[in-house]
Amino acid sequence: MRSRRAAPHNNTKPASESYAIGVDVGGTKIASALMSLKGKIVFRV
Repeated sequence: MRSRRAAPHNNTKPASESYAIGVDVGGTKIASALMSLKGKIVFRV
């Protein structure tokens, strides 16, 4: 199986902001995302 790496991006946020990591383990796929505490998806894999 080939490893997938996220592409670098220039969207930087201050380190003082808090984030959550969401993981959805489905039947055949696994999805993950980095979300702000307001529910906005910042980065999705």
